[in-house]
Amino acid sequence: MRCVFHFSMGILYLTQRILMAHLEKENAKFDEIIESLIAENSGKFALIHGENVDVYETFDDAVQTGYEKYGLEPFLVKRITNSPSVHFITRLTQPVHADL
Repeated sequence: MRCVFHFSMGILYLTQRILMAHLEKENAKFDEIIESLIAENSGKFALIHGENVDVYETFDDAVQTGYEKYGLEPFLVKRITNSPSVHFITRLTQPVHADL
């Protein structure tokens, strides 16, 4: 089981690196407009895909709209705040538990 675990972690790490590479444009766009977003929308959530930016009251609304508009294409949802935090979510699904 040890080899499978390390192999899975390697895939997870690679997936995160690929995802971050896909979201470089979105992160740059967020950094470019953060000051204007904070002025009018502090505490809300930005949905960013390419150059498109929309603001939502809740994280759930932003993610749901992201999936509706962009399907499985990468998009970024970030809280509009002065103190950034990072969470990696590749898909919002129910967790699968297995006895290992």
